[in-house]
Parts: sequence; structure tokens; C-alpha cells
Amino acid sequence: MSSTTNDGNGRPFDPLIFWVSASLTILFILWSILLPDNMEQVVNSIFNWTTQGWGWLYLLTAFALVAACFVRMLTKFGRMKLGLPSDSAQPRPSACTMFINSLTTY
Repeated sequence: MSSTTNDGNGRPFDPLIFWVSASLTILFILWSILLPDNMEQVVNSIFNWTTQGWGWLYLLTAFALVAACFVRMLTKFGRMKLGLPSDSAQPRPSACTMFINSLTTY
């Protein structure tokens, strides 16, 4: 297992996750630079397979997330205080602001 360390700002830092993610990102970028035609063909075929086979799931998920935003806004969960208990001096956002924030965070 990898060991989690502190990054100096109080946040946990896992070197294994960082280096694996960084390596995959660099490989993807190198692939797009060195073999752009091959990359375009592979990405297009994956995109076509995804949209043709799983487009219904994407639409269903989008509708479910919008419905969840409305449920959150219109029920007791919409009145839930966000932030630390010491942040009581902060103004409470309106229901419209909470709805918009919910849409942007999913």
C-alpha cells in the first residue's frame, strides 16, 4: 500500500495516486502528439460506441440529477447549512442560488 503524507497545507497527499495519474496523463498527451491520427480514430470509435450504446443512460442520469436538485431545493435538505459551525456570520444563499450551485457541482 502507499503511504499518505501531508502536503504542507494540511491536505493528505498519496504519492502512488499522484504518480499514476500524472503518468497516465503524460502518456495520453504524448499519444495525441506523436500519433494524432491513431488517437483520433480510437477516441472517435469510443465516443460512437458510448453515445450509441449508452446515450439513454446519460439522459436518464441528467434528468435524475436535475430532479435531485429540485428535491434538495424544495425539502428540508435545501435548508441544510453548508460550511463550518464557526461560519455562522456568513449570509445564507437563496433557494435559487442553491439550485444553481447544485447543478454546477454534479
